[in-house]
Amino acid sequence: MKPDRKMTPNQWRICGLLMLALLSGCSLPRASCSHAPIGEEMMARTSHTVMCVGPAEFVVPPDVVFEDGVSEDEAVATALSNNAAFQSMLAQLGMAEGDLIQAGLLTNPNLGTFLPISAKQWEWTLFVPLEAFVLRPHRLAIADSDYERVANGLVQNGLTLVRDVRVAHADLAVAIAQYQLAQEIINIRQGISDLTQKRLDHGDISELEAMTARVDVLNAEANAGLLEQNVVVARSRLAWLMGMPPTEAPLFAVLAPPPPLPELDVALLIDEAFALRPDARAADWAVAAADERLRVARLAFLRIDGVVDAN
Repeated sequence: MKPDRKMTPNQWRICGLLMLALLSGCSLPRASCSHAPIGEEMMARTSHTVMCVGPAEFVVPPDVVFEDGVSEDEAVATALSNNAAFQSMLAQLGMAEGDLIQAGLLTNPNLGTFLPISAKQWEWTLFVPLEAFVLRPHRLAIADSDYERVANGLVQNGLTLVRDVRVAHADLAVAIAQYQLAQEIINIRQGISDLTQKRLDHGDISELEAMTARVDVLNAEANAGLLEQNVVVARSRLAWLMGMPPTEAPLFAVLAPPPPLPELDVALLIDEAFALRPDARAADWAVAAADERLRVARLAFLRIDGVVDAN
């Protein structure tokens, strides 16, 4: 006669605790980095934060008024919130966060069971892939390094956008000033042409001298037309970088007086650049991720299963 192998209540409790422990091991890790550090980094470097804007939306940041012209700070704040290319890059951070969460997930255990039908006893077998517990820290380290790399790359892209906006703002201001100066030159040339015409009428000069003055007026008008197109191009580039819709009024750049700059130590600036450049940090995180991937590749052959069965 076969011995009775039914599970005791204590064995059932142990199995229940084991199942709860396995389920708790599958909890999701919290991302080590979020949008907040990127906003803080941009605020520390540019005095402007990053706003996440939905597709096909245009948001005017606080304290930004376009009616009295666009200052450099207003252009930068608007670009960080509405530039389509930069906003699309923020999606990479979400994907990196998803990879970080995925790296923390454990392989699901495999439970096989035979139902107690007729004279057959209830039997079950639980297979737990133990190698997942060994590889999980390394996979989390890889995903975290990739997340930091993407985050620092976003900061660098934001700084590049700020630089381009500042250059475009200065180009628009210069183009407008040149066009205004060209208009003044036209007025001066026209005055000279009118004066030479009067002198020609009185017989003081020849027709050739009067014609030369009229040619100068035409040349000044042609130059003003080219400079006007430069204004249109510079305005369009600044509006594109700022992410402004075409329905908005034309932009007019307003220059602020340059702040006083202290004496700078070139060697100190070089050291700070190597220590603080986001692209250099991103490269360091990429190296760290590659190092962890090498460790995982050396452990990838592991296949350890924990087996628990009962009947």
